[in-house]
Amino acid sequence: MKKLRSLKVEEKLKLYEKVKNLREKGLSYKKIAEKIAKDLKIKIDPTTISAWYRNLCKPAGASSINLQPSPEFSYFLGALIGDGNIRRKIHNYHYTVRLRVQDKDFAILFAKAASKIVNKKIKIRKEKDFTRCGERFLVAINNKRLWEFLRWKSLTQLIEIGKKFPAQFLKGLFDAEGSSSSKIQFSNTSLLLVREVSRLLKNLQINCRVRLAIRKGEKVRIRDKIYTARKNIYVLTVSKKADIQKFVRLIGFGIKRKQRKAMSFLR
Repeated sequence: MKKLRSLKVEEKLKLYEKVKNLREKGLSYKKIAEKIAKDLKIKIDPTTISAWYRNLCKPAGASSINLQPSPEFSYFLGALIGDGNIRRKIHNYHYTVRLRVQDKDFAILFAKAASKIVNKKIKIRKEKDFTRCGERFLVAINNKRLWEFLRWKSLTQLIEIGKKFPAQFLKGLFDAEGSSSSKIQFSNTSLLLVREVSRLLKNLQINCRVRLAIRKGEKVRIRDKIYTARKNIYVLTVSKKADIQKFVRLIGFGIKRKQRKAMSFLR
């Protein structure tokens, strides 16, 4: 017998409509619960059926959410692909999409984009990180429908959605995994992603090159510590001044410190 909270959002919404239809046919809340248990093998309490029918509440995850392509959604996906993660806390059925970052302005931009998607204000929390940089900012979105949407999409599918608004998608990716100094770089372990970033930049007439920077098994220094690379790391570089100018004008960084570095090179 399935528990109600274990169902996917779309399954719950179908069940919600079935409950209302059965009630309209005159079945009592108890009879509806019994019929659903028998026909669908789903356990649902009559009090929940009553609350649904009287519009006192709706199924968890049925709140308004906008998953249509938009500049905010593209930035959100770029940032998430680069630096975020999704997880499920099994014991209490929390479905969470998270971003942990060092730059507060990055967290603010991501939270604003997420707020547009889930139609509610998303807060930013500061937390200690004793293993890396001392302090980071956490953005956590608890929304099962968004979690399910992201969880069952491949990287290729997420890229296809994100590049509907290429400049915002690239901004999210470069905020997450980009760097700027005398050149602009983007690094990632996914060659598929790096090549797609290269194509999107070239579509905007921004020249770049891609190379294998670190091979799997090689030693790499990160924040003065030596690690062994578990995967190949690919780096995309925009190096010519004219191309950096185009990047800053058409895409730019949402993170102020990265944008300042890129701008300083152009003076």
